[in-house]
Amino acid sequence: MTIQECEERAYTDGLAAGLRTALRGNPGPAMPSDGGITPDPAVPGHRLAEAEGVALLPSQGIPDDPELSGRLAAARLGTTRRALEAAARHLDGRISGEGPLIQRQLLAGAIADAAAGIELARALLGTPYVAHEVISDLGWEITKLFGGAGYITDQPTRALYVSALIADAWGATR
Repeated sequence: MTIQECEERAYTDGLAAGLRTALRGNPGPAMPSDGGITPDPAVPGHRLAEAEGVALLPSQGIPDDPELSGRLAAARLGTTRRALEAAARHLDGRISGEGPLIQRQLLAGAIADAAAGIELARALLGTPYVAHEVISDLGWEITKLFGGAGYITDQPTRALYVSALIADAWGATR
């Protein structure tokens, strides 16, 4: 699978699907939980990761593989794009004063900045460790667009949080 396919899979089918595509069967510390993975009782479960279909596992060592890290970054980028669109829909549906919140200059600017950040991260996929940092920063900026709803575990922001956990677990943000 190419980097673009990893991004598109996460964008269309969610974080676990993008992770599955990026890993190409490579075992590691964060993997999709469907596929016969037996949880290790020594590793405490993480309810947000589990809700996203991701299992956190012990690792025998994390490969220093820029290609793998680039595919992981691409999957995270697809998840970030998906969350930005959900944030725009959320703001469009919230009415305050004379119209939807998305029409407020500050919020429209924040969405535009995040969209530009996504393009920057995509351009940086060739230097995945930098791309992961940009993607993590974007995730927190997008989370803020949800306001108080961004902290509810059944919102799209959950995937952004788990995405950052995946990057940390795989050592992608060195």
